[in-house]
Amino acid sequence: MKLFFDHNMSSAMARALRELFKGEHEVSYLAEKFPRNISDVDWIANLSKDGQWIVVSGDRRITRNRAEYHAFRNSNLIGLFLSQGLYKAL
Repeated sequence: MKLFFDHNMSSAMARALRELFKGEHEVSYLAEKFPRNISDVDWIANLSKDGQWIVVSGDRRITRNRAEYHAFRNSNLIGLFLSQGLYKAL
């Protein structure tokens, strides 16, 4: 399994999960794969080319913004979009 954390999720959590699942799963976060100022449409397209990833994000705008929504729907990505209360608690 390949797990990717968007910029609004904790990079510390991604690093902790990477250590926990070392050798079993690949865990990464936005700032380590892409420039922090990359647009959502661009990282979605690039990550989709890299193979099937599960994206963990608190950025619900991706599900509401027309361009971002279509980019995600047309990608090879699986999305877990957490509610604000949940991702801030993590």
